[in-house]
Amino acid sequence: MATQARKQSSASAKVGAAQSKAAGLQQSVADLENQLQQDVLELDARWNAKAENVTSTSIPLEKADVVVRDFRLVWIPVG
Repeated sequence: MATQARKQSSASAKVGAAQSKAAGLQQSVADLENQLQQDVLELDARWNAKAENVTSTSIPLEKADVVVRDFRLVWIPVG
């Protein structure tokens, strides 16, 4: 009888320890997710600020700028 009570007490202690460890790990995961969300928002804000400073410039193409280095004709029979 004492052996069974001791086993039950030991099992209860292990369950309690596992539950507290799981609760601690869940809190750690929640903290990491919050930190990740803050980091993503910070990065987004930083890059949005840089994107506002981007300007587009039109560069016209000159005929002298185009060089054909290789020209190939490919025939693929169909049907």
